[in-house]
Amino acid sequence: METSQQMWKVNVEPSIMAAQLASKLGAKVLVVTAAKAVVHGTPDMLGYGMAKQAVVHLAKSLADDSSFKAKSVCIMPYSHISSSLVCTYD
Repeated sequence: METSQQMWKVNVEPSIMAAQLASKLGAKVLVVTAAKAVVHGTPDMLGYGMAKQAVVHLAKSLADDSSFKAKSVCIMPYSHISSSLVCTYD
């Protein structure tokens, strides 16, 4: 449980703070990072996978929120060898 809480604090809370700042400052783009854990299960790192999925959900939800004016971009590094996936939500 402690690890899950730490993963939330390290991954989700900064993304929420960035979204709040983007809204307050009138930013045009919000960029957040996801991970391979969003696409593939993480049996040994459940907290990490859940936190990264929450970041993706945040980006998608902000895109559907008419009061949030910035474009939501989620960068998903897939591995150190292959290229990254960039998801733009608007």
